Formats: sequence, C-alpha cells, structure tokens
Amino acid sequence: MKGLGLGTLFALSIFAASNSAAQENTWYLKFGVASTDPDAGEVEELLEDEFGTTKKFDNATGFNFTLGYQLTPFIAVEGSYLDWGDSKLRDSGSYGDLYYDGIEVQLSGTTTLSGSTKSLGAVLSTDVNRPFSFGVKGGIHFWENEARIQLDETFRFYDSYGNILAEEFSADESASVDGDDGYYGIIGTYRTAGWMLSLDHTIYKSEDVDPSTTTLSLGIQF
Repeated sequence: MKGLGLGTLFALSIFAASNSAAQENTWYLKFGVASTDPDAGEVEELLEDEFGTTKKFDNATGFNFTLGYQLTPFIAVEGSYLDWGDSKLRDSGSYGDLYYDGIEVQLSGTTTLSGSTKSLGAVLSTDVNRPFSFGVKGGIHFWENEARIQLDETFRFYDSYGNILAEEFSADESASVDGDDGYYGIIGTYRTAGWMLSLDHTIYKSEDVDPSTTTLSLGIQF
C-alpha cells in the first residue's frame, strides 16, 4: 500500500507539473490573413448556362480573429471570427455588328461571392510545450454567404435618319443565405517567447458551397 501510495503521488506530481507548465500561458489570441477557395463550381455552371461565360471565380482574401484556451498540452478550445472576403468572376463580350446587322450589343458583368462565419471548436495537437506542434481542428460554425450580380448592357443602333444612337441598361441583384454546419482542418504552430505563428487549412461546410481557407496567423499567449 505504501508503495502504491508513493507511486500514485509520484504520478500525480508529474501530471500536476506538466499541467502547470501547459497552463503557464493558458489563453491565446491570434490574428490571421486568409486566402479562400470559394468552391463555386455550381455557381460557375449556372453562369455558363445563363450567360455563356467560362470564367472562374478567383480566390478571396480575408482575415480572422481567434481566442483560444489551452486545456492541456494536447487539447485546446477556441472561438473564431472569419471574414472570407470577396471572390469575383468578371466577364465581358459583345454580339452583333453595327455596320452589317444594324445593331451591336456590348455586355459586361461581375459576380461576387462573399461571406463570414463564427466558429466554436477544439484543436487536438502534439505537445504545445515544444516549439513545433501539429494537429487537427474541428467544430461547428455559423455562416452567412452572399452572392451579388452586376450587369451592364449597351445597345448601339441606327435611327431612321442614319444617326448612331446608344442605350444603356444596368442591373444589380443580390441574395444572401445563412446557417450552421461543421468544419474541419489541419494546423501547424511554432511557439517562442510567448508568441505563436500558425498555418492552417480548414474546410467549412455550408448549403451551396464548401469554401476552403488557408490562414497564416500571428498570436500571443497570455
């Protein structure tokens, strides 16, 4: 019994020492710059069917804030706000010939996908008391996405006297949708002197698109 008691006390002392070391800097705050692939294949197909465009959306540049709490050297919980930024698809074209057809139409349009999300989840990683740690992350996020289409058309034609006239039309339509879904990703972090530099890649599920975001973050432990 005495040996068992000493062994238990020794094990508890090691756990307490490691736990206190991990909780010397328990909280952390990070700010990151994010690049997001909007995963907008369905929207691109719709625009191709409707307007004949074969252009693709570019990646969006946004930012995020993360507040986390390190429960143990291997588990942390955190909440984040991520602004995906704007992902744009631009195209232009024309049809008809003023001199041969008597009418010419020029079109230009921009479709913008944007959104933001608030997330709550956990990070499971290797020992954060070492300079480098690697792990996985996941949880739930509450997202809001918006799509906006801006179109401009110019018609050029002859009047009955042979003069060239022009008429311009424009349209600006937008729609938004929100919801909550899961997210998951991988993360690597370097720590030194209370500072941390992280790189993560995260996929956010949503109703119509599943954007994937790569974020480079600088943080401080306190």
